[in-house]
Amino acid sequence: MRTLTVTLLLVAVATAAVVPQKKEEDPAKLQRQYDIFKLFIRVHQETLYKELAEISKTYQLDSANYKYPELVEQFTRRYEARGLLPRGEPFSIYLENQLDEVKLIVDLLYFAKDYDTFYKTAVYLRERINEAEFVYAVYVAVLLREDTRDFVLPPPYEVYPELFVTSDVIQKAYEARLSGLLTSEDKPYVIYANYTGYPEARTREGLVSYFTEDVGLNAFYAYLNYRYPFFLDATNYSIPNGQRRGEIFYYTRQQLLARFNLERLSFNLPEVQPLSYFLPVKTGYYPEIRLQNGVEVPVRPEGISLFESDITSVELLKKFENRLNEAVDLGLVIYENEGRKPLKEGEAINILGNLLESSEDSVFGRYYGSLYRTFLNVFGNIADPRNRYDVVPGVLEQVETSLRDPLYFQIVERILNIIRSYQNYLEPYSKDELTFPGVEVEALSADNLVTFFDQFDFSLGNAIDVPRLEEVFKVNVVARVPRLSHKPFQLHATVRSDVAAKALVRFFLGPRFDALGRELRLDAARQDFVELDRFYYDLVQGENVITRDSRDFYVTSGEAPSFRTLYRRVEKALQGKEPFVYDEFRGFPETLVLPRGSRDGLPLRLYVIVTPVTATPDASLSPRDSYAFRTTDGRALGFPFDRRIPCDYLFRGVSNSRFEDVVVY
Repeated sequence: MRTLTVTLLLVAVATAAVVPQKKEEDPAKLQRQYDIFKLFIRVHQETLYKELAEISKTYQLDSANYKYPELVEQFTRRYEARGLLPRGEPFSIYLENQLDEVKLIVDLLYFAKDYDTFYKTAVYLRERINEAEFVYAVYVAVLLREDTRDFVLPPPYEVYPELFVTSDVIQKAYEARLSGLLTSEDKPYVIYANYTGYPEARTREGLVSYFTEDVGLNAFYAYLNYRYPFFLDATNYSIPNGQRRGEIFYYTRQQLLARFNLERLSFNLPEVQPLSYFLPVKTGYYPEIRLQNGVEVPVRPEGISLFESDITSVELLKKFENRLNEAVDLGLVIYENEGRKPLKEGEAINILGNLLESSEDSVFGRYYGSLYRTFLNVFGNIADPRNRYDVVPGVLEQVETSLRDPLYFQIVERILNIIRSYQNYLEPYSKDELTFPGVEVEALSADNLVTFFDQFDFSLGNAIDVPRLEEVFKVNVVARVPRLSHKPFQLHATVRSDVAAKALVRFFLGPRFDALGRELRLDAARQDFVELDRFYYDLVQGENVITRDSRDFYVTSGEAPSFRTLYRRVEKALQGKEPFVYDEFRGFPETLVLPRGSRDGLPLRLYVIVTPVTATPDASLSPRDSYAFRTTDGRALGFPFDRRIPCDYLFRGVSNSRFEDVVVY
């Protein structure tokens, strides 16, 4: 929820409007939505709902109710042998000894033959397996099952708030509860929270901790991982646009890195440098996070190098990276059952992305390994590389917290260089490939771009034990944190066309100068251009004035309502008082579209290109849950900045595109 505004430039602000997608009035579907919410209430406690407790006691897993009957036997055998991760223990999807277990649990939920079986299985598991593992599995199953994927899920930062705020905030929440503090639904107890780099930054990287630790950004990244679990293949699971998951893996990380580099410019920080095998990591990270079981997440000390870790893992990393670089240099990839095959232009990025992540769709996971996940494991466990002291996983090993550590972006910079090497082998786009004959962008502009810090409240209730159901919503304790935001703005492009035609319009925002104030050539800056928007447009003959509102950008979504608000809305809908609106809150945070400005203004470049839509959009590409493919004209993601730009003059001379200098305040 939004509260009073703290502005950077003393400006008044209107918050982003959320465009509803679907109103639901069917009582059966509303009841299902209501029941889904109940699963997430105080997940670290036994359920407080009598009907759920009864289901948990009486429900029996029946193999006939699952697509693969052997799943029931496998789970039962593990459960009875006490081979499952105990409740209260830290969970990480990146730990190999927990991966088989969580896949089994996801499969039980996903392959339930009907919704009733799915839900009763979830209730049954809630009381029997590790609570963090349960939450992860339910998020994945709900987002992937055809009969649940439209349901609204509570924001991750309100399911596990302790992963999104520093431990002193959680401690104050506990103390408030123990003191018997009285709150009500309309009068919360507010605890002011901040970031690890504020009010006083310990390092240069701490200056941008408001970005890396933003709750909306980390929720977006968590949803991205819930939708694309690397251990599930696109053939047997309804992963949205799963046939392009490797390309989505690459492009989402590349865009996150580009956006982070723009944020760094506002403090004159240089762009992220790739992680080195030989040089120590200069900046440490103290996450200040305490898990629900009371254990602190470990610190990553400064000056740590890879060779101070498990040397076997380091050798694995080097071997995997050498094999991937060899595939790029030779233009040949080894398939597990088909031998060497050439990297074809239209599919190479997808193949390489799957190899980097080592998803289940990797063409030869055993040979190419998992460069990305092994890096996260090695540095996530850097405090205890030989597992002598049973140290809990670091922030890099949790999908809800990975972005908090600046080292994550150095890891991404290194692995993406492999795909960039492939892109650099490709011929630059010719003028014919960039041109839309008969179309000219005559003007490009943006409204005043103004950023500020706004206060944002989210509930800490799920971290606080309550003895009875009646007290769940009586305990109303919220963290109030300042978050970067911006004044709503519009982009304007005037396009003249000789013919009426269907077009695809792309807007980008990128750097004009580097951290030292030197103007950048386009080839040096192209990897840091962030795609703001992409949409179809029907050009008419003559002049076309295209206006796009920042609240309508396809990449972004507005703020998710609080868990409390969602829960109450469903209750009212079930009572017939108002319809429940299903909406999409899983995109990149609309508040972070612009990097932090300054009083003097942060100089950037705005770019637009209008291209023809020459083919019918691929019907197999889902517009849901995958912003990378909501609109497409068959060109590569990131077009036209995905290839070398050897000559600025020729690139700027394309009539259906235009650059314009803009300033962010």
